[in-house]
Amino acid sequence: MQRGESCLSLSSQANGKFGHVNFQACIRKHAHTLPSNNTRKLKNDILLLSLLPGLYGPICNLGLSSCPAGWSHFNHRCFIYIPRNMTWATAQRNCVSLQATLASIQNFQEYHFIQRLITTASHGSPETWIGGSDAEEGVWLWSDGSPFHYSNWCGSGPDNYKYQHCLQMNYGESKCWDDIWCDQYRPSVCAKNI
Repeated sequence: MQRGESCLSLSSQANGKFGHVNFQACIRKHAHTLPSNNTRKLKNDILLLSLLPGLYGPICNLGLSSCPAGWSHFNHRCFIYIPRNMTWATAQRNCVSLQATLASIQNFQEYHFIQRLITTASHGSPETWIGGSDAEEGVWLWSDGSPFHYSNWCGSGPDNYKYQHCLQMNYGESKCWDDIWCDQYRPSVCAKNI
């Protein structure tokens, strides 16, 4: 595939609707990054171009970016590591200023992606704010409103020692989750949907 070569070609049906997406050049070069079903029926090219970056990530040059510069794409979201140490609330406000929230983590793969993001950016594994808090005692919520189904707590879970209500990751040797006082200073990870 030549630099700047479009990976996208559309086939049009007689009724004027678009049929299948044919990734031609991208399939040859990036087949390992595509899902096994690499065709989708779509209603129009505007919808197609708006959805492709979120569905397949930055696999080819479509002239579009799925995430803003400096952000990393994973599972239909964009993530960024913020190295500046802040309190949990200040970190959340900082993410909101970037049209994002502190990151929620939905599964094991996402957790390890975020760990790699932090390690790559910081050359270490610092304790880092993510978007969990238990403002209502014992009920953990994500700041983006998503369900709190996945967790990676150290030991038996949050201990809520003396009113620890905010969630940090990369705690201890196990690099697991720990609840901590919200006024502590940590770097953070922001996330936004695409």
